[in-house]
Amino acid sequence: MPPQLLKIHSQNVQGFNSPQKRAKVFHHLKSQQIDMVCLQESRFSQSSAPWYLSPHYPTFYIALAPEKRQVVLIAFNAIFPLSVLGI
Repeated sequence: MPPQLLKIHSQNVQGFNSPQKRAKVFHHLKSQQIDMVCLQESRFSQSSAPWYLSPHYPTFYIALAPEKRQVVLIAFNAIFPLSVLGI
């Protein structure tokens, strides 16, 4: 069995609060078959952080910061085998 490649995408999104912008970005990422997405400057606040992003990227983590521009989001596609060993 050949080794499986992990496709990672990193991008500064300069704000990600718009549902239309999120849908457009995740549609593009799905079309590129990206496994793991790292988005900088998503600008979510504690109260505006989404509970859902995309059916293709159901597992995600958001690192909130005191300043909204410093927020990082990491998402994994639905077929990516992910298990958290400890926090």
